[in-house]
Amino acid sequence: MESRATAIRVENSHNMPNTQKGFKYLGTLINKDNVVSAEIEHRINQGNKAFFALLRLFKSRSLSRSTKIMIYKTVVRPVVLYGCETWTLSKIDEERLAVFERRVLRRIFGPVKDGTDSWRIRHNQEIYSLYAEPNIIGHLKASRLRWAGHLQRMDNARVTKRLYDSKPMGSRRVGRPRITWEQDIDDDARQLAKSKWRSTAMDRE
Repeated sequence: MESRATAIRVENSHNMPNTQKGFKYLGTLINKDNVVSAEIEHRINQGNKAFFALLRLFKSRSLSRSTKIMIYKTVVRPVVLYGCETWTLSKIDEERLAVFERRVLRRIFGPVKDGTDSWRIRHNQEIYSLYAEPNIIGHLKASRLRWAGHLQRMDNARVTKRLYDSKPMGSRRVGRPRITWEQDIDDDARQLAKSKWRSTAMDRE
C-alpha cells in the first residue's frame, strides 16, 4: 500500500535544507515516488560503462567465448543487477534489461553468415540458444527469491523484518495500483510451482 508523502521541515539556526526528489544511498538511487525505473536506467548505464571498459577483451580473438561469458557474468552483469533483490519490475524494465544483455551477447558470439553468404547479426533466439543459460531476468528473479527466503526466515525483532511485516497507513493514489514486490515474488514462486514459498523458505532442509 502506498501512502502520501508527508513533508517534514527541518530547521536550524543557519539555513533551511531544500526538499529533494531523490538521492543516492549505498550506490542505489532512491526517489520520492518509490519508482525503480530510474534506478534500472542508472544500473544499465553503469553496466554499459563496465562493458565498454572491457571492450578490448570482448573483441579479443585470443579469448574463447566461454571466457568472455565468464567475464560478463562475473564483472558486467553484477554491476547491472546491484540491489536487484528489492526491485519490482514492469514489462518495460524487463525489456530494457534484456536488450542490454543481448547487446553484450551479440558482441561475444559475433555475426553469422546467412544463406546468401552475407554476414548478419544473430536473432534473439539464436543468441539465447548459444548462451544456454538463464537470461538476465531469470537470474534477477532467482536472486529476488533467495532474498525473499532470507527475509522470511529473519528474526521478527530485526528492523528489516518489522518493516516488511508492517502495514502502512494512508490512502492509495487514484488509478490502478502498482504491482508490489511481494506480488512479484508470488508470481515468481508460482512459475516454479512453489505457491507456498513462505512455508518452504522456513524449511531449509
